[in-house]
Amino acid sequence: MRAGLPLVLPLASLVLVAAPAQAGSPVEARLRAVLTDPDAPGPIPVVRRLEVTEDRAVIGLEVPCEGPCKPLGDLPPSVENRYEAAVGALAALAPRVAQVDLLVARPGERLLPPKAVPVPHGPPPHLLNVRPDPDRFPWGQALAGRTVAISPGHGYIYYDALGGYSTQRGNIKWEGCGSCDGIVEDFGTHQLAVRYLIPLLEGAGARVVLVRERDENGVGAEVDDGNPGYAELAGTFTDGNSEGGLFGDYRVSSAPDATLQYTLQAPTTGEQLLSMWFVSGANRYEDALVEVEASQGPMHFLVDMTTHGRRWSPVTKLFLYQGEQVTLRITPPLMPVADRYLIGDAARLGAGTHSSGHAWWSMGAEPFAAFQEAPASVTQYGDVSIRPAYAEWYDADVYLALHSNASGADRSTAAGTATYRYNCGTYPDHSNDPPASACDDPTGSDRLQALVHAGLVGQLKADWDPNWVDRGTKVANFGEVRTLDDMPGVLVESAFHDNVRLADGSSLRMTDNQAMHDPRWRRAAAYGLYKGLTEFLNPGAPLVLNPPEAVAATRVSATEVEVRFAEVPGAKGYRVYLAADGRTFDAGQLVEASPARLGGLPSGAIIGVKVAAVNEAGEGRTSPLIATRASTRRAQVLVVDAHQREDAWVQEWDNRHDTALTHALALLGTEYALDGATEAALVAGLIDLTGYDALVFGLGRESTQHQILTPELRAQVAAAAAAGTAVFFGGTEIGWALDARGDAAGRAFLDDVFGAVYAADDAGAAEVKGAAGGWLAAVPAARLAGQDEDLMQTHFPDVFQLGTEGVAELTYANGSDLAGVRRGKNLLLGVALDNLVGPDARAAVLAGWLSEAVTLAPPDEMPSEDAGMPAPDAATSPDAGAPAPHAGVAAADAGDGVRPGTEDPASGGCGCRQGPGAGPELSLGLLAALLLLARRRR
Repeated sequence: MRAGLPLVLPLASLVLVAAPAQAGSPVEARLRAVLTDPDAPGPIPVVRRLEVTEDRAVIGLEVPCEGPCKPLGDLPPSVENRYEAAVGALAALAPRVAQVDLLVARPGERLLPPKAVPVPHGPPPHLLNVRPDPDRFPWGQALAGRTVAISPGHGYIYYDALGGYSTQRGNIKWEGCGSCDGIVEDFGTHQLAVRYLIPLLEGAGARVVLVRERDENGVGAEVDDGNPGYAELAGTFTDGNSEGGLFGDYRVSSAPDATLQYTLQAPTTGEQLLSMWFVSGANRYEDALVEVEASQGPMHFLVDMTTHGRRWSPVTKLFLYQGEQVTLRITPPLMPVADRYLIGDAARLGAGTHSSGHAWWSMGAEPFAAFQEAPASVTQYGDVSIRPAYAEWYDADVYLALHSNASGADRSTAAGTATYRYNCGTYPDHSNDPPASACDDPTGSDRLQALVHAGLVGQLKADWDPNWVDRGTKVANFGEVRTLDDMPGVLVESAFHDNVRLADGSSLRMTDNQAMHDPRWRRAAAYGLYKGLTEFLNPGAPLVLNPPEAVAATRVSATEVEVRFAEVPGAKGYRVYLAADGRTFDAGQLVEASPARLGGLPSGAIIGVKVAAVNEAGEGRTSPLIATRASTRRAQVLVVDAHQREDAWVQEWDNRHDTALTHALALLGTEYALDGATEAALVAGLIDLTGYDALVFGLGRESTQHQILTPELRAQVAAAAAAGTAVFFGGTEIGWALDARGDAAGRAFLDDVFGAVYAADDAGAAEVKGAAGGWLAAVPAARLAGQDEDLMQTHFPDVFQLGTEGVAELTYANGSDLAGVRRGKNLLLGVALDNLVGPDARAAVLAGWLSEAVTLAPPDEMPSEDAGMPAPDAATSPDAGAPAPHAGVAAADAGDGVRPGTEDPASGGCGCRQGPGAGPELSLGLLAALLLLARRRR
């Protein structure tokens, strides 16, 4: 049926089509309930036609008259809303349905022209047993359908000689490390795999098997069948009779309307992996529908229950707040098949702790395989050979063993990367690799090794150190590659964790140990490994892209914001993710280019924003998190992420690139409207500092190498302050960088803007509190984050003295050392706002200062939509439009890590539209909200 061609039959002559969606089925019942919801505004239509096939649906509605009956000239808004809610319900119930056609008429009239709308689907289900959603990736994913097994090193195992559990390696620090954390190989390789490599592989569509626990939480929540939180909502269930159920039992149903539900409470705050346990078998559903309901709204996944059961299988990763409820509702697919069974067994959030007291993620492969109830063919091996056996249990396509190396020498200078494959039982250990014709066991291992080695070493030379040591490709009789049967495998010794000093005359940038601390090294190493694996699995395929670092978000209206970002070369589109009043991001909206206008937002909500580039390879990692606020008030505050520092002292847990969102959420209890940006966006000219009443800079642990802003930006901040704009700076290294390691200009900036003089580098305090006589005098004692908190750790907080017109605002615990100084409306902190434990403490400081410094603008004071933003150029036109859904391609700074007298190391749910000229899919603007409301009404 072509859109735009009117039908000549009256709607009354159309009959309800009951096949293949059987009358009375859950699919039909759900759609009818949405379309005829008595609580929805407007008259209730009569459903005259309802047809659902494998990939398409047709809905025919007869719209009753309200008062005198007049011919329909266009689709009534009330019908439009019901239709959009029905489309959303289909997205949940029928993940393969790509389009819905709507036919509407008055009683006895001819139809309006048919209306066709694509069906949006949920987030990318790309973990094991969960099928990728092709509609989410209109340009494809280079590794879709491929499975990569990763062994991320050793972990805690039991040692008879010790009579307890231990890691294989100890904590090693390079000479001159000072306050660095040190490298434990057993943990460092796990972090490299989970935090850096796996997101790249999954963004490209691969399924990833990890031979250790993946979730990094030391707590977990679990619901088993028969326990509180498990419910059978429809259909008849009986006990299963196969082995492998968690705790020995499970439930089954062959009813076409079978529905079961797990309800869990988040055991902690943060990202948590949601997993399922089921007993797989040939008579199970290949595409059981799993609906996950959390605060970000419903998400939907197809889970294959025919294979890879009897173990915890990941479904998706969620950001949750402690105590938040999550439900999993599991049903058969749209068209149930006879003699197929739905399985109910268990669901889990997080991971928890091994009986030894260590978090499961830190345990070795041997205890983990037993925990996963792996068969005897796997558990017959010890901790080394159990890893490839576990990978083969999952039928993976390729095996990567990830390690770091050790020379064993005292004060070792050994450095560089080497890779290994099996020596075929013939060649000496550590010998250079022979030709594939002489030794390639399992077949393909020679080529895999060559590509992974070239990818890793090449990327490290390109992105990290051109003099990085290449130790070559080698063979050995290692148990981790010897027991592979038919899966190509390679063992990577990425660097020497015991390389603690440089050899005399070395041209290397730094020791391997120091490099391995650095998130930039980890990122380069992971990308090189991913590059090599991709070339092996899909030769010549493109690679996922880095995110835009320059990102800005501005308030447009009470329900709309605009996001701008720098173009990423090679991107086909971009995914813009939003979070309302928290860190729980939605499934993202695919847009074609910058700027992106996003509407349908809750008025007054703090809107977190992050952006990822999408291309033919899939989706890359996301940008730093920023924030804005949908509001009737003009944006008075600009919140800037100015924490760019990454090095061996500031690792990923000390800079999560979310400080702008942290600062914005501290203003949640106020009514100030705000815009947000990265420092890179200011440098790129995507947004400027003029037009705001307050500028808030989150500087974290920014220090000398990365600078406290650029000199040009500091000059702009000083000019804004002189013109009456209130300025907030918070960070632990500001005085150290601008004064102790700075110059006269830096010292003048501190005094001229903030009335502060640097006094000391480390307050050595555990809390801050309000100073008598200041704006923040009422701020109660606030604890500073240490190593036990899942926050930015507090290292070397600056101490200040009062300078010109300075006023004490915060002190450290002793009551005399100053942690905060104000001059006029401008406030400087010697700690980062992110260091304060608890949202109340952060709000007391930032909101307390802002309420004194800036008078709240009245509602409806709305400047032009582009206030604070430069006019778009031709390359970022707001009229770019969104991609068509079915048109071919559808739509080393030491900082405070080194103290004086030591060697200073070398520095070495919303609807969205793409601007004013959006395409026809914009009628779905409120789809997610409508669907959520419809679900709540039911």
